[in-house]
Amino acid sequence: MQKREIETLKSDKLKKTVIPLGLATLFVFVMILMGPSQDTGDDAFIAWQLSRGFGSIASFISPYLSLAISTLYSTIPQLAWWSIFHVFSAWVLLWVCLYIIIKKFKGIQRWGISIIIIAATWIGIVKNVNFTRTAAAFAMAGGMLILDFLLENRVSLKINKVGSFILGLILICLGSMTRFQAALLVFPFLGICIVWIEFYEKDYCFKSLINKKLVKTLGWLAVPVISIFVLALLNVLFWNTHAEWKEYNEYNKARSEILDYVDLYPAWEEAEEQYKQCGLNDKNDLNLLFMTAFIGDSDVYSLETLQNIGKLKDENIPLSEKIQGMKTRVASMLKEGKVLICVFFLAFILYYGFNKKAFLPIGINLFCAFGFLIVFSYLGRMMLRVWEPTLLCMMGAIIVLFGNMRANDIEREYEIQLIYNPRDRKKTRYRSFLKFTVSDLFLGLLCCIIFLGSINVFSDLKSLSLPTYDVDRDEITRARAEFIDASRDEIYLLFFPLIHHPPQPGTFGLWEPLPADYCPNYFALTNWDATTPTNINRLKAYGIGNPVKALFERDDTYSDYDRNVFDFIRHHYGENITCSKVKNFKDEGLIVQYSQPILKENIKENVKSKVEIVKDEYLVYGGENGFHIKGSLDVKEDMDIKALYCNVQSEDGILSYRLNWSEERFEGIFLDVEDGSLDNQELYLVGKTENGEYFQLGDIELESRE
Repeated sequence: MQKREIETLKSDKLKKTVIPLGLATLFVFVMILMGPSQDTGDDAFIAWQLSRGFGSIASFISPYLSLAISTLYSTIPQLAWWSIFHVFSAWVLLWVCLYIIIKKFKGIQRWGISIIIIAATWIGIVKNVNFTRTAAAFAMAGGMLILDFLLENRVSLKINKVGSFILGLILICLGSMTRFQAALLVFPFLGICIVWIEFYEKDYCFKSLINKKLVKTLGWLAVPVISIFVLALLNVLFWNTHAEWKEYNEYNKARSEILDYVDLYPAWEEAEEQYKQCGLNDKNDLNLLFMTAFIGDSDVYSLETLQNIGKLKDENIPLSEKIQGMKTRVASMLKEGKVLICVFFLAFILYYGFNKKAFLPIGINLFCAFGFLIVFSYLGRMMLRVWEPTLLCMMGAIIVLFGNMRANDIEREYEIQLIYNPRDRKKTRYRSFLKFTVSDLFLGLLCCIIFLGSINVFSDLKSLSLPTYDVDRDEITRARAEFIDASRDEIYLLFFPLIHHPPQPGTFGLWEPLPADYCPNYFALTNWDATTPTNINRLKAYGIGNPVKALFERDDTYSDYDRNVFDFIRHHYGENITCSKVKNFKDEGLIVQYSQPILKENIKENVKSKVEIVKDEYLVYGGENGFHIKGSLDVKEDMDIKALYCNVQSEDGILSYRLNWSEERFEGIFLDVEDGSLDNQELYLVGKTENGEYFQLGDIELESRE
């Protein structure tokens, strides 16, 4: 009989592990159907980097994690592994939470807390996926396992059931490899709970708080802390032993020191001379850096320039302004952060079961969470993707704490009843899992409806649909990407990157796999990915050192149009550099080419040809004054023309405008051309051959406008 009882106990423990696993799988699947989206563009950048092939390294995350996930991309490229990684973190978190809740709580508390933690996981982790949230999910799951292990074994000096501790350690390390700072969020709450339960068991006596048992427990907690710092040192070792990544991290640190704290820097008018000494020419240079992260010009925005600009940061902002900014950010977090509602409902349920015992520990943890909120808001670094995981980490620690504070642990109570009354096994199990009254049930359902309604879960459930490749995908930028990928003999250096930050969706859907060789001819001139070693090496493969210079020095480079970039190029590299619209994306976005003057001494003899102009007119195009020219060119000699230009000879010198050339037809819109400015000027076509030689192909006679 005793053997059967032991087997029954083992079977029941197995169920308490398998049931949470099944529930976690079910609810994560529902969350996928509810349609998560990307919180920022950072994860799209990371996925893009990881998908580039075996051995690819991504910024921000551990290089060792990069190698593992890039291997998955290389092995099974049909799956969106970075998105799967996000969802996996939520699944692990739900499994651990439900495992502890079912093991530690009973009745209305069990189901109420489960509903709250499922909803909080959707809001804080899955609804707006981000690698900061993912890191916090892994760290929270690992921290809960470790805390539960330590609190269960705090009485005896003999450590048993070490498997949960090892699993928790692995999960915390995985969180730190995803984002080191996010993994640290969980430790203050773990420490508070360990100290509190000792304080609670000593009848709130401070004198007997410090004892051998507490020291041992905190010593075990130091193991994961030391582990993640060792991992951080290994990451630093990797970056510093790879020169290209060491250089990138140094540059990115200088960039983030500026762009993360733009409000702390003086305006151009306040420090014009200092900015000029740093290497900037005018206000436009500063605006491009501050407002668009335009760092594609490695000569103008060099490491030295950024470091010098960084020294101009004004740390002496009046305290009143700092406090006002802090208050604004705190108010925004409290208003937008739905996880805080989950915290209040969790506190209510715990109070329902523990009465006054719940006040102080919840209050201390809330005080710690709000301390994070105030400090990070004061520093200007508080965002929802930090605030919501912070609250989740607090909730996880509180759940474990109260689960271990219960005077009659449900698992031990059930085992004792099962051993001493084996015939009443079914009845005992029924009481263990469904021990609540009708009033409890009514109150629970009412609270559940109010809770789910307050966090808008019902509206999210209305959007249930099977995941497809176009979920959270911007079809405009996707069409641009398809256009660029189909034009691989042309190099596209874009000011507005294909991968960008919300609120616009991304170029790729959340569940869409990224081909390793997709858009190899695309490069961004803005944002932190513009200077990654991956981008730099690919540019070097094209023979490009400075991508901004390549815009006007090469005939195979194209870009989207931004007037500020046009002004930047002219102010730094010559007022005689021109810009022509030569194509359109499908959304009518301009595709332009820049040109520097082709001097007459570099042009060989005239080639016999016939030029016929179909259209020439001044117009306003895309908000810019321009000149539209269209015609045909019949070259009498056998000549392979690679690029076609229109030279304008004026009293101020030569201006060369690029033309779109295909099948003996040419067309272009010269931008920033005033009405009538080309009249009475000498215009002629210049062709460039494959071997780089220039030939004059014929004069252009414009329509008389007198």
